[in-house]
Formats: sequence, structure tokens, C-alpha cells
Amino acid sequence: MEEHVMPIEDLVLGEQERQSRKDYIAFSERDVILLRELKGLIQQHADEIINKFFNHLLRFKETQSFLPDDETIEKVKRIQKEYLLMLTEGNYEEKYFEHRLNVGKALDRIDLHPTWYIGASCLYHRLLFPLIMKTYKDQPERMMEYLMALDKIMNLDMQLAMDTYIHSYHAALEEKVRLAEIQKRKIEAANKAKSEFLANMSHELRTPLNAIIGFSEVLRDKLCGDLNEDQTEFVTDIHSSGQHLLQMINDILDLSKVESGKLELKYEEFELGKAVEAVLITLKGLANKKSLVIETAIHNPLDRLVADPTKFKQILYNLLSNAIKFTPENGTIRTITQRKEKDSIEVKVTDTGIGIAPADYPKIFVGFSQVDSSYSRKYEGTGLGLALTKKLVEMHGGKIGFESTVGTGSVFYFTLPVNKGTRTRKESVHLLEAPENRGTILVVEDDPKTSELLCVFLNKSGYQTITAFDGEEALLKARKFKPFAITLDIMLPKKDGWEVLKELKEDTEVKDIPVLVISLVDNKDIGFGLGATDYLNKPISRNDLLSKLSSYGFLPKLNNSQTKVLIIDDDPKSVELLNTLLSAEGYDVLTASGGKEGIDKTFFCKPDLILLDLMMPEVSGFDVVDKLKTSLETNTIPIIVITAKDLTLADKEKLNHCVSLVVKKGMYSNERFLSDIAALKKH
Repeated sequence: MEEHVMPIEDLVLGEQERQSRKDYIAFSERDVILLRELKGLIQQHADEIINKFFNHLLRFKETQSFLPDDETIEKVKRIQKEYLLMLTEGNYEEKYFEHRLNVGKALDRIDLHPTWYIGASCLYHRLLFPLIMKTYKDQPERMMEYLMALDKIMNLDMQLAMDTYIHSYHAALEEKVRLAEIQKRKIEAANKAKSEFLANMSHELRTPLNAIIGFSEVLRDKLCGDLNEDQTEFVTDIHSSGQHLLQMINDILDLSKVESGKLELKYEEFELGKAVEAVLITLKGLANKKSLVIETAIHNPLDRLVADPTKFKQILYNLLSNAIKFTPENGTIRTITQRKEKDSIEVKVTDTGIGIAPADYPKIFVGFSQVDSSYSRKYEGTGLGLALTKKLVEMHGGKIGFESTVGTGSVFYFTLPVNKGTRTRKESVHLLEAPENRGTILVVEDDPKTSELLCVFLNKSGYQTITAFDGEEALLKARKFKPFAITLDIMLPKKDGWEVLKELKEDTEVKDIPVLVISLVDNKDIGFGLGATDYLNKPISRNDLLSKLSSYGFLPKLNNSQTKVLIIDDDPKSVELLNTLLSAEGYDVLTASGGKEGIDKTFFCKPDLILLDLMMPEVSGFDVVDKLKTSLETNTIPIIVITAKDLTLADKEKLNHCVSLVVKKGMYSNERFLSDIAALKKH
């Protein structure tokens, strides 16, 4: 489609269209004869009629605006006289219609509204009719015929002027629609480019941060030897700065995801007191540096909240870190929680900081905005934290606000529903191990053995189960039985899991049923894997890595032999970091600097576990997964994907049933990572 404005084509009426307009006003040959008889009278008084016409028009400011000088007035008078004389020319065929349409086009070009046409037509009636009535007062029947014929031809002129206006209006409207469609396509292309850029930026920024945060943590934890006091302080500062930079990167990416509707909330039930305490522990060091007093008043620490625990902590972290940032030394910060009515909890963060001027209130929740340029120089930050916080609160169905006085301090507060009843399309739900209100669960799994195993686990926990073995049966039973929850395999016959999930979420009767997506990877060897539905971020800290390995039962030694781990990553620093972390724990570590080398070493060395990066040149991580999972020699080896890339739905589908875990670079600590690997221990 052309991007520039296309010219509007002229309106042309064919013979049939011209005749239909005449028929509409009952214009006949008798009318043609009558109008010709009026020709002499009209010619005799034409100048007088035109002068009276313009004398009346020039009384109005609107008319004066497009008749600014005598030269223009005289020119328009000549055109109007020609128009008037044509009324009685007697030729009302193609030439006449063309002339009248051109007049309408000229009026439309100077942006005259149709009301002007109507007014001008009425004015001509008032000038012409009295002339005919005076001239033929002694011939009343003749006079009536002349008046009717003149009225018909003037109505035809009005009709043609309106035809021109409507044609131009519709053409302009169609052109606007065409240009809007072009802009829509541009916006869609820009959004796609933005998403691709953010995914790439995520990888490019998190990869070097992986080295900065990871190696500084290795040094801080003295895995390579003791440090003196100054060295410990410097390494701690490096680690803290890296984490701060990572937080800013994550805020930018999260804000973009929220605005594009792609941020997922993962609802779980958790204790309010523990979540608040975890955030306070994280920020304790920052507060101590400024000698700030941190106080908490939690109405009931054991009170439970259903929300995304990670995002809840992020909300509270942003509010508390802001309070710490803008509170002078020796100040006080309080975190207060209380029940609001029956179904919501309010969290308040108060500080004795610098406060906010009323003039700056509108800027508080605006992205990339800070209240004052002098503050932005004195206080670090991007202005993204509160904007993202507001959006995260609203995604949970809550509200956020604040009160502030300059020089006294601020109070930021937010409320969240205790039990959110409805969930957005992008939200996923994790079932609790032992929920109090047990009900019926629909188990959707095409493999009978796996289905039976799931049912045994659930039945022993007090749930009732019903089963479905393909996508169509799953949808039918979900709508019929309205289960408490659904466990859903992705690789199903007839309709795959993604199609089932999409249809469930589009059906108002079942869209609120929690769905747990389960992907099994050779359960004899691995047990329940998470497929491509979970991942760890670089930078990976030691604590998270160890925790992840431990949670999966993948210990450094299995059956009195070292666990052999193959690391496949094209980034030497990432390889070195993971090697250092795993070797220090007693794992037997092999490394490969690319996809091809990784495939070769897998076939030769038969590792117990593979840690795989996705973004590699020539042979990507997806290619490695494809190759290893199609070979009988290697298809049972657990694969954990470690990536700085934000995975798309297509990426997840590629990895499903092929990997045991996807670890996103940047978010998990080393201990947690090691714990997750340990859960993949072979039985």
C-alpha cells in the first residue's frame, strides 16, 4: 500500500445515474420548455440578482473569510452569473451535470459546509420567485408552472452539490482508513522489532552481568582463597553494583512486558510475614549504611495471601528501596500491614524522608520520570520502579497510592485481594501440595502410565480425579465436570496442550479453573520435569545453584561415583563460572564452547547431566536438544537450559518434552540452581 495521501478521484455520473436523479424530482421535457421560456427574463435581471445575492452573503463574517477582497468577489460573481444563466439554457444532459459537479467540487475544495449550499439555494429562491410572480401575476397558471420548473432544476443542483460533498467525504474517510491500516502495520512491525530487541538485549546485558555477579560472589565467598578486609569490601561493592544494574535491566524488561500484555503472574498461596521478612533481609545492608531504623508491624505474620510471591516481593522491594534512597541518615522506615475489610490486605511503607511536593504528584507513577532533575543527579535511578510497581499491583487487581509532605516524609500504600478469584489469560497457577479444600482434578495426559501415576499421587493426597487422554476429551470433560483444577500435558493427540489451554481461557464457564502444565521427560530416569515452563536467569549465584541441584536430588556423588556434568556455552566467562561453582561442590565438570563440540562430547562422554545455553552461533541450543533427543544413546540425559534469552511460546514448544528444566540467566542464585539439578537424580 502507498504511504502518501492518494488524490480523490472526480465523481462522474453515467447516463443511467443522471436519469435517475431527474426521475427523482419528476423532471420532464415540459420543464425543459418552461425553463427555456424563462431565459430572457433571467438574462435581463441576472446582474441585479447576483448583486443582491452577494450583498446578502457579505453581511456574514463566515462569507467574508473566503471573499477577502474586491477582485475575488468579482471573480466569484462571474462564476455565479454563469451558474445562474445555465439554469435556463435548456440543455440538462452530460455537460450540465459535469458543470454542476465541478461547482460542488470547487465549493468542497474551499471547505464550504453543506449548510452553505442549502442557504444559497434558499436565497436564490427568494430572489427568483418574486421576480417570476411579479412578471406573471396576471397568468397564475403559467406562473405556477414556471415556479415548479425552476424549483425542480434548483433541487437537482442541490442534489448534485450534495453528491459531490458525500463523494469527497467518503473518499477522504476511506483514505484515512487506508493510512490508518498502514500505521497499524507499522506499529505491529515496531512492536515485533521491540520484542526481538528486548529479547536480544536481555541476552546481551545479562551475559556479562553473569560474569560480574557470579565471579564477585565466588571471591566474596572465598572459594578461591581468603581475602583481606579491603578486598572483601571491594568485591562486595562490585557484587552489589552488579545486582543494582541487573534490577534496573529487569525493571525495563518487566515494564515492557506489562505494557505489551506478556508478563505472567504465577499465583501461589504464601505467608505474608515470611514474604515481608525476606524483602527486609535483602535491604538490611542498604539501610545499615545510612543508619536507618527499620520497623515492622505485621497484623498477623501467619496470614496467607494468594498472589505471585515474586512480584509481591518486587512491589515491596521497590517501595522500601525508594524509602531508603530518599530518607536521610538516622531516619526511620516502617512497614505496616493490616486487613482491609474481609477480602484484602493493605501494606504501608512510611518514611521520614525528603517528601514530595504537590506539584510533583502527577509524575510519581510515570515511567522514566523523576520528580526533579536535581534529585535525579543526587539520587540514582531510572524512574521506572514506581511505574512498574503500580502496574504490578493493578495486574493483581489491587490499588496503590501515597501521601507525602515535603521535609516530613511519605507514606506509600497498596492493597491486594487476599484470594483473587479471577486470573488473566497470561497468568499460570501452581497447585499447593496440601490445599485445605480438596476437590476433583482433571488429569489430562495421553500416556496411560503417567496418567495413572498422577492419579495415585492426587488420590493419596485426598483429591478425586477424572482423566482425559486427548485434547478434545479434555475440553469436553472440563466443561462438563467443572473440576477444581486441571493438570495438562502439552503433547496430546487431536488437540495439543496449548490449544486446549487457549480454548479453556476463552470459555467464560471454565476460564477461571487453575491449570498446571506438566511435561514429563522419561519419568523412569528423571521423574517430573518442568519441560520448558520454568527457567533460571543469569547471573546465577552460588546459593541458588546449590539449592536447585539439591532440590532435584542431583548430588555431587551418586552411587559412590562423581556426578558428571557437561556445560555447553559459547561464553567463556559463563563456562568458567559454572565450572568453578560445580567443581567446588565436588561435581565432575566437562565443558564445551559451542553446540557442535557439545554434541560430540555428549556422545563420547555420556554425562549424567547437561547445562545448555540456547544462544550460540552456528549450532544453537535448540539444535543441540534436537540432536540429542532423537538419538537412543543420549535421549535420556537430563538437560537444563541456562539462558539470558526471554523465551517465546515458540521457544517453549521447541523445548517441551526435550529438556528437564529451563534456567533463565540472571535471577537464580547458585545454591537454588544446584538444588534444582539435584531433583533430577536418577532413581
